[in-house]
Amino acid sequence: MPSTIRQYLLVDNKKCRRNSAPEYLGNYRSPYGSRILDSRHYWLRASTSDLSVLLDNQSESGSSLELDTSNLSRELSPAPTTKDNLSEASQGSYQSIPLIHFEIYRRREEEYSVWNVLRSWSIWRIVFLSQIMAGCLTVMDYCNKYMKTKSHNVIVAGHCFANYIFLSVLWTTRLACRNDERGILEVLKLSGLRYVLLSVLHVEANYFLLSSFQEDSYMGNQMIDLIAASLSLVLAYVCLEVQFQLTHVNGFALSIIGGIGFCVANAVSKTGEDDISWGDILRIGSGIFLALNNLAQELIVKSIDSVEYLGMIGFLGSFISGLQTILLNGNKTLIGNSYYWTSVISFSAVQFAFSCLAPLILRDIGTTGLHLALISSEFYSYLIYWLNEKDEFQLLYIVSYALVLLGFCLFVLKRTTIGTHYFFPVKVIIPKGS
Repeated sequence: MPSTIRQYLLVDNKKCRRNSAPEYLGNYRSPYGSRILDSRHYWLRASTSDLSVLLDNQSESGSSLELDTSNLSRELSPAPTTKDNLSEASQGSYQSIPLIHFEIYRRREEEYSVWNVLRSWSIWRIVFLSQIMAGCLTVMDYCNKYMKTKSHNVIVAGHCFANYIFLSVLWTTRLACRNDERGILEVLKLSGLRYVLLSVLHVEANYFLLSSFQEDSYMGNQMIDLIAASLSLVLAYVCLEVQFQLTHVNGFALSIIGGIGFCVANAVSKTGEDDISWGDILRIGSGIFLALNNLAQELIVKSIDSVEYLGMIGFLGSFISGLQTILLNGNKTLIGNSYYWTSVISFSAVQFAFSCLAPLILRDIGTTGLHLALISSEFYSYLIYWLNEKDEFQLLYIVSYALVLLGFCLFVLKRTTIGTHYFFPVKVIIPKGS
């Protein structure tokens, strides 16, 4: 590729610069980050049968190169990764794979190893963000319990209303400012009913989650994510055609064992109820709703983008959450209860951060990986309980937390991808700089 060409791609209105790591290419990220780019020789693989576009120093003329995939087939041809395969690939004699996205490959071969992946910041970024989300879930739990103990006029349905207002202010405004074919009016016209159903699912999932936080539990909050992770693993494989590898299965098994260890630790330390309670039933229902909601969110985030999803959820969720609050709690009022308002706003701010971080995790590791990470929130809940009660510390919590974190790290070593037919045709534009 000529040195005069600016080193970024514009893929479905997403810009990825040369030095950003990891590079965002289509709907997926490269495990090597920016090191996958090579300024002299590019292979671009596209959604067509036996088609590969080679850009080199002699192939470019004009102001830009455009590749429109709207009329191409759904089969993909993997670009060659070694110098020896260049002549073979140019003849179209390589196998197709079920992914519709664009990706740039280095001309020279770079060995894939676990050590190379562990050195990548993208892996540790996922681990770090996932633990922030687990901490947010713990804070949401204790905010709900605090509001329950301090007020007799608890409005569970209204706790999420401020969160949807925050989402609409940021993401709906950003979606409305788009000047392309995926603006808010076009989305409402083409996919309005779908987003209404998704917004209802999102609101009810949060309602079940907060209702379960209001009740005591024998098994603990990790039961929510144990149910959600197990259900999402099955649904992702059946519905989204996610191909889980052995690394994913091993990581999933370790995290589930750690989650079961939390259940045993709760029974030993008796931090919850003495028997199965209404809170446990609500947690099981919440896990089912969250798995369905996050699975739908994963599909949209990977096939379209997160701005559209969060913008539409914030816009429609505000109306649905407000209507549900009026219907369920129309005779209750918060006027004059200033500390309750402060608690609700604080809770909504944490929930807003949780909602904004979720697409970043779902785009890379999917719904199953997200819920595996959230199992570790039980450890943070126990730390708060232990600091308040000054009881004897249970080492089983540390062992369980280590198993959950180790399993999650194994799970994120390789990205998860969804099936072919969920993607939309896009246009790739590689402009030249001056």
